[in-house]
Amino acid sequence: MLTARGGAGIGGNAGSGSGDTGGGCGTVVINNGIVKAYANASGAGIGGGDWGGSGGSVTINGGEVEAVGDGEGAGIGGGSNFASHGTGGTVAINGGVVTATGGGGNGVSPGGAGIGGGGYGGSGCDVTISGGIVTAKGGGFSAGIGSGGGGIYYEFYPHFVSGEGGTAAISGGTVTATGGSGASGIGGGKDSPGGTVYISGGSVRAKGNNGVAGGAEDIGHGLEVESEHLNSGTLFNKPSGEGGVPVFLTTVTLDGVGAVTRVTMVMTGLTPEYGAKDMYTDKEGKLYLYLPADTKTAAAAAETGEPPEQTAYTAAGRPIITRNDHSAAGTLYEGALPIAVTFASATADGAAGTTTSTRIDLVFSKAVAGLTEEDITITDGTGSAIKGALTGSGTAWSIALSSVVTEGTISVAVSAPAGYIIYGSPRTATVYKAPPETVATPAFSPAEGTYDSVQSVTISCLTTGATIRYTTDGSDPTGSSAEYTGAISVGVTQIIKAKAFKGGMTESAIASAAYTINIPPATHTITATAGTGGSISPSGAVTVNEGEGQIFTIEPDEHYRIETVTVDGHAVGAAGGYTFSDVTADHTIDVTFSKITHIITATAGTGGSITPSGAVTVNEGDEQTFTIAADAGYEIESVTVDEVVQDPVVLSYTFKGVDDDHTISATFKRITHIITATAGTGGSITPSGAVTVNEGEGQIFTIEPDEHYRIETVTVDGHAVGATGGYTFSNVTADHTIAVMFSKITHTITATAGTGGSITPSGAVTVNEGSEQTFTIAADAGYEIDSVTVDGVVQDPVVLSYTFDDVDADHTISATFKRITHIITATAGTGGSITPPGAVTVNEGDEQTFTIAANTNYSIASVTVDGVNKGAISSYAFVDVRGNHTISATFAYTSGGGSEPAYIFRTLTESASGVIVSGIIHEDARLTVSPLKLHHAGTCTACDAIRAQAAPCGYLHSLRRDPRGASGRAAGARSEYQPDAGFYRAADDFHSRGRRVQRPDRDHTPLCRRQAGNACRHSGKWKSHFYRHIALAVCRRAWLVGF
Repeated sequence: MLTARGGAGIGGNAGSGSGDTGGGCGTVVINNGIVKAYANASGAGIGGGDWGGSGGSVTINGGEVEAVGDGEGAGIGGGSNFASHGTGGTVAINGGVVTATGGGGNGVSPGGAGIGGGGYGGSGCDVTISGGIVTAKGGGFSAGIGSGGGGIYYEFYPHFVSGEGGTAAISGGTVTATGGSGASGIGGGKDSPGGTVYISGGSVRAKGNNGVAGGAEDIGHGLEVESEHLNSGTLFNKPSGEGGVPVFLTTVTLDGVGAVTRVTMVMTGLTPEYGAKDMYTDKEGKLYLYLPADTKTAAAAAETGEPPEQTAYTAAGRPIITRNDHSAAGTLYEGALPIAVTFASATADGAAGTTTSTRIDLVFSKAVAGLTEEDITITDGTGSAIKGALTGSGTAWSIALSSVVTEGTISVAVSAPAGYIIYGSPRTATVYKAPPETVATPAFSPAEGTYDSVQSVTISCLTTGATIRYTTDGSDPTGSSAEYTGAISVGVTQIIKAKAFKGGMTESAIASAAYTINIPPATHTITATAGTGGSISPSGAVTVNEGEGQIFTIEPDEHYRIETVTVDGHAVGAAGGYTFSDVTADHTIDVTFSKITHIITATAGTGGSITPSGAVTVNEGDEQTFTIAADAGYEIESVTVDEVVQDPVVLSYTFKGVDDDHTISATFKRITHIITATAGTGGSITPSGAVTVNEGEGQIFTIEPDEHYRIETVTVDGHAVGATGGYTFSNVTADHTIAVMFSKITHTITATAGTGGSITPSGAVTVNEGSEQTFTIAADAGYEIDSVTVDGVVQDPVVLSYTFDDVDADHTISATFKRITHIITATAGTGGSITPPGAVTVNEGDEQTFTIAANTNYSIASVTVDGVNKGAISSYAFVDVRGNHTISATFAYTSGGGSEPAYIFRTLTESASGVIVSGIIHEDARLTVSPLKLHHAGTCTACDAIRAQAAPCGYLHSLRRDPRGASGRAAGARSEYQPDAGFYRAADDFHSRGRRVQRPDRDHTPLCRRQAGNACRHSGKWKSHFYRHIALAVCRRAWLVGF
């Protein structure tokens, strides 16, 4: 924080009076931090000194700035203008929280502007505001933003002195400008004209301090004293030469907003667009915008909902209130004005060339709460580092470095948590890295030189585990060059270069070897062959010099055509020739030929066939015979050859001397038979009577008994075939008969009971149709009825008896029973365990013992049973259990008074499942992976409850069962954590996605398998659902990593 006091708090010194001019400001630039500037002797807070010191150039880009003028001095701008002509200079505010208060005067002598000129008619400065939260309050007779107040020179002459309002351009931010007595909010002081004001953005609240006729305007001139008809100045959105037009105050009230609220976008559709940087409502939810007359604009849509109707602003100088009846326009940041904090420094530990950095210390100008690791971003510069955990509070924080990749400078950026604005971000810091060892230089065998044969070159390195990479084009190898895996065959003159690499070590020097190979030129053989029906020229074994070409010509014989040309085993079409270019190896070329053919298309309708059928290929000049045959139950209806019907019908047809394409087709018709169907008293058969059936087809007959009857006998062609509810004649080739007889019905109810109770009566109970039967269910001692199932339907609620009324079918009734059980919930804190853990199920009346054990460097602190502390005991037994209980254990760290184990970067592996977890993990942490079998999310209330219980303990991760094997897991398959991708990748047979969750310093107990297994029971019956296999990983006292 900077606090400055003087003639000007920051700027020029005071003058000596009697015509001596005060010191000018020069140039002041504030980028961030906390700056408090208090003037003395009528100087500006930031700007010129007393006796006409000019404001100079002041630029504020961020930070918290408070500037207070003294006497006739401005808050920011010129000092007292008494007996001189100092001006406000130029002021540019681009961000930050700026409060500028002009000197107050003494009721006779004027004060200074909040931002602008000093008292005694100091002219306003050129003010540009593009962002930030700016509050400017003028002193006596002086504008909030603009000129200083006029005053009467009693000692010299009785006249009132005034100054010009200056120029103010506002394109963003939240600006509040309040004039002193008789002065405008923005513009002239008392008895001073207005200046030039451009407003094209921001929320601007300007208030003049006089309400009488001819009084001070909000934006314009001050109170008229000696002057009449003072000029109000101009109020445009930009200079008229650039297409600017007058603008007028438009007050917009956001629905539902009753506190200071940030608005990141207010309007769309304006030309030019209205700036909204750093814009806040007042505590009543109002924005003060300056828009052209007759502006038509659609208020921007909120994050949800549709845009409201178009609203016309046509007040032409009269403020209008616009209430948005749809939703608050723009994206709103709820809450009070944020706290401005400066990010002061970022410093890494370690030393250049000797010690690797492990953390970066962060210092802030004010206490900051709510910082998380996600708020810290480290960006590579000349150096590179990877961040770890964030610790600290207040103004001092530290971000751990999990590794330093490269020594040098990095950038550290801090994002503001809710309720804060961070200035001075990013900062740079230098990180250090200890130098690694150097990998040995690779060696070649044989050595470089001139050879007359192909050489097999090997490369070796004396550094164990090093990776060798090489090039053969003379370029220097890099980490992405080809990896050396075996001997390199060198058959031409070339240079081989190699370099060795190993993690954690400096790469080796480059080794180079030049090989000159002088081998006599080679020849190659092209073997050319042709099948029956044509020739290839040249043919046989054709010798070709390496690098030269060879043309082959192909000719078919009469009545033949080229079928296929095959080169080196690959078909290349049916061309009349082929050329080999730049021959570098032996080749083969083979040609096959085929006769010219014609197509006879043979088709047959339903009920028969023609042989051969389809598109039949016939060599030119040959003959082809076709045979027509009807299927069983059909006969030939017609035969058509080349669209001519054959009469009489023929059973075969021969095409002779084929020299063109032809067609032949045959149609068929059905043979039919009669089945006579009859039924006796007590039912019916459908269809009945004389039924016509096509030969070879089937006929289904449906038999229906009347109420209280059953089928007695079905007789087909005089033979009984049983008492079926229907009969099917298949492949009918003759006439048939079918007759049905009926008789009255009885039914059987089968009653069964599981272990732990009985059902009365039991077994197969015979009941006449239409009567009723009651069954009674009773549980044995120590049991209770689990479920009663009637005809496969579980009764809910459970019943003690069940009556079948008006029995008209066979039924089943069954009862199951279950032991009465209770749950003992066992939990253990950090530093030890309780066995068994979790929700332990105990049969009523049984006993359950729990064993408590402390980890290394821990001791048992206390054991609490049902809320009662039993002391530091190592075991406890619940006897004759009759209800639910709880037992919990806590542990104390006892390692010689040292600090508790730290969180470090670790990798934990659960061997049974192959799950690997990496991250910042407690030294005592262990990894547990437990499988659960749950229904799909949203299909089972009980399974969804388990997911909700497991979420705070770690992360439930879905693993879809592999369809390739019954076990759902291929041999050797495992889940592998990919740090860069942020999820687990399942090798072979699992597919999964995950995310990170963080739950530091908490003990978690895996869900018991029994709970997961019993949780999916619905209405006494297991539902048929697809299942997912769930892996629950619990890492005690660790930053948990989901997978």
